[in-house]
Amino acid sequence: MVSPISTAFLVLAAAVAPSHAAIAAWWTGIGPQIILQNATTGAIRHSPCNAFGVPTYSHTSSHELPLSQEPKKGTALAGAGWWDEKTTTASIFYTTENNQIINALLECDMQTGLFNSKGSYVVSQQNFPVHSNTSLAVLLLGDADGYRVYYHDDKQRVNEIGYTQETDWHHRKIITPDSQGWPAVGAFRANTPANISVVSVHDTQNLMVMRNAADEAWYLSTFPRPLSNNFSTSEADPTSISLNQTVLTNFTMPAWDGKPSALGLTIDSSFTRFVWYIGTDKALHQIQSKSFVWTVKDSQASDIWPVADSANAELAVAADQRSSMVRLYYFVDGRVTEVKYENNSWKPFKALAEPKAVTTDTPAPVPTSSGTAPTDTPAAATAGLSTGAKAGIAVGVILGVVGLVAVGVILFLARRRKQAAAASDPAAAVLGPAEVSAPPYGPPPPTSSPGHEQYLWEKKQYPPPAHAVHQLDSVHRPMEMEAAPRPMYELPDQTRSHELVGDARPMRHQAP
Repeated sequence: MVSPISTAFLVLAAAVAPSHAAIAAWWTGIGPQIILQNATTGAIRHSPCNAFGVPTYSHTSSHELPLSQEPKKGTALAGAGWWDEKTTTASIFYTTENNQIINALLECDMQTGLFNSKGSYVVSQQNFPVHSNTSLAVLLLGDADGYRVYYHDDKQRVNEIGYTQETDWHHRKIITPDSQGWPAVGAFRANTPANISVVSVHDTQNLMVMRNAADEAWYLSTFPRPLSNNFSTSEADPTSISLNQTVLTNFTMPAWDGKPSALGLTIDSSFTRFVWYIGTDKALHQIQSKSFVWTVKDSQASDIWPVADSANAELAVAADQRSSMVRLYYFVDGRVTEVKYENNSWKPFKALAEPKAVTTDTPAPVPTSSGTAPTDTPAAATAGLSTGAKAGIAVGVILGVVGLVAVGVILFLARRRKQAAAASDPAAAVLGPAEVSAPPYGPPPPTSSPGHEQYLWEKKQYPPPAHAVHQLDSVHRPMEMEAAPRPMYELPDQTRSHELVGDARPMRHQAP
């Protein structure tokens, strides 16, 4: 049983102690992108954005994001991005000293691996204040459905804000009616905008999962201990949200005190969901949901899952559902380290290597007959030239200067026209508490796989169909259930932690 005193203490501690992840990662289509905050300077650093497949990271290079609005030290971080066949674009989110959520849009210079700013915007609103120690999670849903961002408000409830080209940034919904025990949050979208899962810390012993269905309702569940009311939604009265203290749970959260720095959430190609965190033992832990039943997954050996530098450490997750690829990033021996699941197997962990130095195409000096290179001085450069050659060089320099001046004038006029057009654009609406214009996003490319429409939840069914229960109705049913026989339980009346299936009604497995 969860003590009300311990839960209240956890909420109080969350108000004064940062619990967010100061590192974030996402999959761009060509590889993972990683950002993290320098704890000393407050600058947000990034892995080179031109890396294909294998990320690198330098603690000393100039790979810092060009941000016009300064992040507060200890900010939460979240990001999403895409590859458009020419370059990568990043859309990152962080908080300021006055607890506003900022979105910065950045474009990669594929030659240098550095990001260029495309603008930054306030996306939070005064009517729904942001918790001073909130965590952040973002989902990129495609060109039509835009973005979803999840954060904790000042009452420690999970909120959803969104962006589409029609609506701009706006507050969508409070999706947990009751206060959560600790401001850490993770989110993942499975193929369609209607299939979103969000996870947060409910209390010192349990996590809460929120699932969005096609009817836009958010269905709530907790594990290991389930809720008393299995039909709870985001519209429920907060006083009705309580844990079932009579049911026997099938596991307890390993190395868990309810205060992780971060939560990761991923979904694989078979629609199995996974929650990731680093526990009080500094080890990586994984909880999975199959057949809507949450269970603890076995840990991997230390050469696969290394021990983090600190308990409840910061963690970032990048994943691709179609390939079931997962990459996790955290600090090991002071270095950003990658833990990788790829091609259906875990790989040995690796600390991220230093990026290669950016080189120029300037040829090396050619040695003279005496074995020494020519000196780089005007006298040496002009010695031996004829009068005609010198005159030709002078004319070339003059023409070059004239050309540069002409280019500068053209760019200046183009910028003036662009600013005038932006000033007359009625779409430049004020967002949030600051007078910041709506972001001029181009439509992000669709992120769902071809044929994803077959996985849409078209309706809820009850009673359950005669066939095996699947997470999503489809022609080729991607099953969340295992083909293996159902496991036996130790106690005759023991039940396992279940969630709501697609029909929003609970399933209950009794021991045989």
